[in-house]
Amino acid sequence: MRAALLVAGVVGGCGHVGFDPLVGGGPGDGGTGDGSGSGTCAMPSTFDSFAPGGNICGTWGGATNMGDSSRMNGLHLIVPPGHNNYASNCVDNSLSFANGTFASISAVTTLATGFVQLAVETTAGDEATMNYYTDTSSIEFGDGNTRNTFGEVTYDPVAMRWWRLYPMSAHEIAGQTSPDGLTWTTMGVDDVGSDSLATVKLVIGGGYYGAESQQSTTVFDSWNVCP
Repeated sequence: MRAALLVAGVVGGCGHVGFDPLVGGGPGDGGTGDGSGSGTCAMPSTFDSFAPGGNICGTWGGATNMGDSSRMNGLHLIVPPGHNNYASNCVDNSLSFANGTFASISAVTTLATGFVQLAVETTAGDEATMNYYTDTSSIEFGDGNTRNTFGEVTYDPVAMRWWRLYPMSAHEIAGQTSPDGLTWTTMGVDDVGSDSLATVKLVIGGGYYGAESQQSTTVFDSWNVCP
């Protein structure tokens, strides 16, 4: 069975919250769109280099479902083998979703049952999720709670390097992809009804939903949240 919402997040106060030191900003604030900055923020930045031996999720969140060998090492999310249906995640529940959340992902897991996820969960429990699955080589956007799918596209690592979840209205969340963090293509829109989007649980993570004998490695360049 494929994994549902990871219930995870790696986020900070404002601007860039990434996995590498900020160098030269990013798209929207003078950068190049290579994952080193924000696509919509022009705020002072926070970053964590995820040095080995440090807090798995940095100083801004808590970890869930992470075994002792799971870790963020540099830019890599490494999930150990020898489990069945196993994921590594980070969690933060306290950030504004006013301008959405987006990530730059330069490499995805190659495990047969591997997956990568960017997601948000409302306080009422609705879940807007973007999932990459190795078995279909596609990104699916949908509601992790109802399991409704609103869009699915064949994954292109260049054209879809950036992923974004963005509030289109007071109760609608769009799943979007971009090659550069500047121009976005909408996969679909999730109507979460009367749920408030003022504050959400922000999610990033990955792993595998089968039994795997090799480690799962995904490379996140950055994850950004704007005030």
